[in-house]
Amino acid sequence: MARQSKEELLDAISDQFRANQNWSDAFDEIASEILGINRTDMRVIDIVSRKGRATAGEVAKEAALTTGGVTAVVNRLEKVGYLRRVRDPDDRRRVWLEATQELFERSMEIWGPLSEIWQERARKLSREQLEFIFRFLAEGNEMMSGQVERVQALRDGK
Repeated sequence: MARQSKEELLDAISDQFRANQNWSDAFDEIASEILGINRTDMRVIDIVSRKGRATAGEVAKEAALTTGGVTAVVNRLEKVGYLRRVRDPDDRRRVWLEATQELFERSMEIWGPLSEIWQERARKLSREQLEFIFRFLAEGNEMMSGQVERVQALRDGK
């Protein structure tokens, strides 16, 4: 690859991000078909699985849904056996959402090989490289959170 100017490199990185988003979108679309659920359900499952457990309010915020929307999603996901509601033993008013073993087993068929490939490649990186990737992704997530709020306001006419 010929040496690129900083602007050309930034454009190339942007193109790679967009391509990555499209590949991820295609992967998730197929995964949701395999699991027999829709993309919103997938987002909720991902949030709950990543956190270990979450409240409906936490999921609503991160999934950009209303609490009523989360209730509808959780009802669907409980019906197919992927999520369960668990009362908090210390605060009976709080209900946790947790992924089921069935979801874990089905998910491993889909995401397990991808995770293995990432782990194999990541092990070859230095600690400094991994820390850079972490910071870059964390800052990007923070940026996107604000952008989701911005486009929600556009959608809602605010």
